[in-house]
Amino acid sequence: NLTVSGAITRGFQGSLGFPAGKWYWEVTAQTIAALFIGVCNDSRSLTADPGVTLTNEYGFYLNPTINYIDGSSNPWSSGTTSNGDVIGVAIDATDLANVKIWLSKNNVWYSSGGGTSGNPSAGTNQVQTITGGKTLYPCCMIRAASGSSTLQANFGQYIYVLFHRRIRICHRLCIDLAFAAQVCSVVLLG
Repeated sequence: NLTVSGAITRGFQGSLGFPAGKWYWEVTAQTIAALFIGVCNDSRSLTADPGVTLTNEYGFYLNPTINYIDGSSNPWSSGTTSNGDVIGVAIDATDLANVKIWLSKNNVWYSSGGGTSGNPSAGTNQVQTITGGKTLYPCCMIRAASGSSTLQANFGQYIYVLFHRRIRICHRLCIDLAFAAQVCSVVLLG
């Protein structure tokens, strides 16, 4: 279950840091009182208030104003969010000492300073380049002081679930039918 909900301060982060490469995930802000969506390093406490303790987090703090957190401060704010908005996070970690981060709201990509010219596909106008070589993790948190929030993360798990079900159905066919090996090949390839 990749949903965090409630009126207490808590969060989750990925169990594995980003290896070199490019990464994307998105989070649906189902109800917004106050929440954080972005990346953090392993020094970030998941029980510390994401609206007050800004160290070691990089991303959007939504309350419902969009605030950018740069690892130590809130350098800019731009626009507001509504329940159901989808926040996208794109990471270019091909150089682990200089990790680029882009953030979007409903597929509008932000750039540094709060503009909307970010372009992760072209690798330009990122929100920030995070330096220092610390391992970064996907990270989401909700803040109790502002009321109840709910967010649901999509790290690509839905593709896995559909593929896993297809294999299970194919396996059942193979057991039940003597000639199902050919059917399984068609199901898996089709």
